[in-house]
Amino acid sequence: MLTSRSYESEHDLRQMQDLLMAARAATDDAPCMARYPHVGELMWNFFMVACHLEPRECIRLWHHPAGRLIGFAILGEDPSVDWQLRPEYEWCGIEAEVLAWTAMRLVELRGADPQRWCSPLVAGARQDNAARIAFLTQHGFRYSGEFAEVNMLRSLDDPIPAPVPPPRLRGARRAC
Repeated sequence: MLTSRSYESEHDLRQMQDLLMAARAATDDAPCMARYPHVGELMWNFFMVACHLEPRECIRLWHHPAGRLIGFAILGEDPSVDWQLRPEYEWCGIEAEVLAWTAMRLVELRGADPQRWCSPLVAGARQDNAARIAFLTQHGFRYSGEFAEVNMLRSLDDPIPAPVPPPRLRGARRAC
């Protein structure tokens, strides 16, 4: 039986980092095709929650009965929600629990400050993650056509050409 609880301490944050690193290793998650965010991105998201919200109220953790962290969700102030699960626990029902927890939190937050929390809930998915897109669609989310991130890839099989400075800089003397 899986359990969930609110974020409590820095120990939880270290477990969240460990989960991401283990998930990337278990899925051979190459940086250029990252299925799981980098721990640096997690730290940025945590920083934003810690600065503007309350981590205990906006981060939820899911644990295996043996105590191992198997997933977490973060509710941001946009409002936005993101969740990460160990690969072996994907699509076993935690995703629905994430959305239920998020809905409950938003009712509370909108009751306390309706103007701050009036925007629609945002959740993201990689364009190649058909399962997550289908899940979000089934739960009332729709494609907005807006992108917060663009990933551009280049094969490293061929050498990278040397940069060529613009003509006006070629042969220009350096001012000291």
